[in-house]
Amino acid sequence: MQHLISSSYQNAHDATVASALFSDANASMKEDSDDVTKDEIRETPITHMFTKLFYELEDCPEIEQKVKILEMNEMVDKMDEEEFRQVFTVELFNRIDQMIEEKKLSFEKSAVLLKHAGCIKKLKCFFLYSFDESLLVKRIREMIIDENENMEEKNEKLFIDSCECYITQSFLYLFSLLQICVPCLLKVALKKEEGEEAQKEVEMALLALSCINDNDFVEQRLYLNEIREIIQYHQECRNLSHLAYQSAWKFLMGRFYESKSLEGLIVNELHFVREARRELEELMICVDLKRNEKELGKTIEYNMMKRWMDTIKTYFSRISDIKNEEECAGLAVSVVGIYEAAKFGKNLICGKCVHFFNSMARPYVWKSEKIDVFVKSGAVECALDYVHRQTLEDDSVIYVCFAIFSQFCNRLESAEYKNFDNSKWKFKRKILGKMEEEGYEDCIVGLIYWIKGSFLSEMFNLNLKNYLVCY
Repeated sequence: MQHLISSSYQNAHDATVASALFSDANASMKEDSDDVTKDEIRETPITHMFTKLFYELEDCPEIEQKVKILEMNEMVDKMDEEEFRQVFTVELFNRIDQMIEEKKLSFEKSAVLLKHAGCIKKLKCFFLYSFDESLLVKRIREMIIDENENMEEKNEKLFIDSCECYITQSFLYLFSLLQICVPCLLKVALKKEEGEEAQKEVEMALLALSCINDNDFVEQRLYLNEIREIIQYHQECRNLSHLAYQSAWKFLMGRFYESKSLEGLIVNELHFVREARRELEELMICVDLKRNEKELGKTIEYNMMKRWMDTIKTYFSRISDIKNEEECAGLAVSVVGIYEAAKFGKNLICGKCVHFFNSMARPYVWKSEKIDVFVKSGAVECALDYVHRQTLEDDSVIYVCFAIFSQFCNRLESAEYKNFDNSKWKFKRKILGKMEEEGYEDCIVGLIYWIKGSFLSEMFNLNLKNYLVCY
């Protein structure tokens, strides 16, 4: 990861948001991932050394500052979520702001650390709000506005650095600043120079764009032509790194989440399904999914794989009617391969595969007479296997797996399906027979009775005859 990301930043380029927003967000964050108080958090060798180097920055010359920051970036690569939370606190960001104010640390130097840490945070899906609650965010917002308005003597490097710091570190974006930062970063990403330094800048800009949340609105006129050109040019010339290309798609798919008008572009012009399948299959060659989650989480390829799976899930949750069944069946086969390779490693990618199968099984994706194309990919067997491996204590697993079976069985039950080809009804019996033979029926019964007693009961047809051979 250091080779692919850190090198990109070596030469790189009051303030709280409304307290009511953050109180709710922080409460949720603590419930999900941090039930430990600060006093209970153990200092690790990485966090100790990181903190030591950080507080040495203000008392050393600029050349040494650069060396220390690059060392800190290497440590950031190795941090897990708890370690990341321990060091990237409001106090740390406030201290950076103070050092910049006192001219003990240049913004250019601090940007090397801020952008790298922000990207690693997003790649590893760490959700922190400390930057948004700090004094530093106000400084960077003001820098973006000032440079954007300074048409005569604009410092382009400062402008780009400030935009990249803001987008990679923040979580709750101001609408007005997004409309400024997106065109700035796309201008950088449009560079077609073949030099290594230029391509590092392109990768950084696209990686920053991919950090924007799916539900954050960006006006289409600010990005549509540019992101189309970036993706199409890569498809012709292969000029982007794998990370840059994935980031371009992640940004565009985030906009698809907010506007279904992009469907024609994504499906017909840019051929998302075909590209996603190729990228996943190339990543499969690089990633040993039998390793444990902690080891895998340190590799950029594994994190890219998870990001592709999230992007694919967004695609299938937004499309209205699929036309390229063969491409989608091929993608399903590739995801089945990922699941099979990952299932003994007990890592999170299996769950993402199952979420993908759930999105793909929805009625508007496959016409009833085409559902067997999806089934023959092996997706149903993977979902059955996933249920068999879980316990009924995991509500999210219960919901997703039951949604798959509910959609699948209801489609096979439909008159349209049975009238099209009676052999397909026999196929349903075969699948249900496999469920009975391998003990999956017990899991299904447990799912149904759990859902009957929960708030989800109205969302599903709970007729047992759809799921059990004995009926």
